[in-house]
Amino acid sequence: MNTRRPTLRRAIAMLLIACLLPAATATSLAGCGDDTQASKTEIALRLGLAYGSFKRYIYTPAQEGQFKAGVDGRKRAIAKAAVAGAFSARMLQKAKEEADQDPQFAAFGQKIVAAGASFAALNTLLKGGEIDTSAITGGLGSLDSLTGAAKDLGIDVVPKEPSAKDLLTGG
Repeated sequence: MNTRRPTLRRAIAMLLIACLLPAATATSLAGCGDDTQASKTEIALRLGLAYGSFKRYIYTPAQEGQFKAGVDGRKRAIAKAAVAGAFSARMLQKAKEEADQDPQFAAFGQKIVAAGASFAALNTLLKGGEIDTSAITGGLGSLDSLTGAAKDLGIDVVPKEPSAKDLLTGG
């Protein structure tokens, strides 16, 4: 009976260590590594989602004339564009928050703010049902400028179309 108890105790101790080790390792490793690379990845993801949603739900429908009065599905296209515009603005806000965490990207954060301002103006137009193609073209120009500036910082932005769930939940 004495030989079983130490074995049971060892098994329980090993089980506890096995359960607690991943949690301790994850928290201790969170502060290690290259945070700049993590920031670049997060910024690239957010900018890619903003660009993809803008292009898919705002720019392309505008080029196809889906926002013109009298076109079938106009209200639906405008509603999608308004949601996508709000999503893009949110992704820009998250990218700015990530840029603010790294001093290397502080100036880039200000460029994100400028692009976000053009999206806010565009969203106001979309929600009102007014579609100004010059504002849409300007929004694309802001995103192109922003992705160019990101590339100069070593951030490779790949446009990515968000899922409908992402649009509705805010990413």
